[in-house]
Amino acid sequence: EYGGGSSSIEIPGQYVPNCISAVDLKPSPELHSKLVRFESRVKVVRRNDQLIRRIGMVGSDGRTYDFLLQFAIPYWTRTDERTVQLCYLVDKILRRDVTCSRNFLSIQPAPVIPIAQRLRMTYENEGRLSLDDVFRRRCEEAGCETDVIASYYQARVKKLLELRTTDKFTEEETKNMVAMT
Repeated sequence: EYGGGSSSIEIPGQYVPNCISAVDLKPSPELHSKLVRFESRVKVVRRNDQLIRRIGMVGSDGRTYDFLLQFAIPYWTRTDERTVQLCYLVDKILRRDVTCSRNFLSIQPAPVIPIAQRLRMTYENEGRLSLDDVFRRRCEEAGCETDVIASYYQARVKKLLELRTTDKFTEEETKNMVAMT
């Protein structure tokens, strides 16, 4: 059992702008889930060709909150902070647009919690997919390789460069040809 009161620890990432139901309101800490315990196992997952540890925190609301423990490069951490701020601003704009609101369109940045100078925790909702995951699944369904798009454009650029060198196209003509493809 968790201690409750002032000795309880909140599950990280429940404050705006990181909260999934991000609304411009004052936080209500009494409504936030408190840490009851950690899951007994640490999972290792592969992301972007890196092995990352996933820990689970069981909250007082009965949910398990999964976090990725990532060794961060300071530049990436600052970039992540700016990305979260940008997502928050875009989400505010989307919520004000009638069409976006009716279609429940929103951007929900994942909370990034610094632990040490080069270690951070990132909230992971297993129901959320990255654009890379969507692209890879689509390629699998279509039965094509994931690098087919890159290969197509590399071949196209190579062909345009060959045309430019053999036919002596000007740079402006080459740009127009690239724009047409």
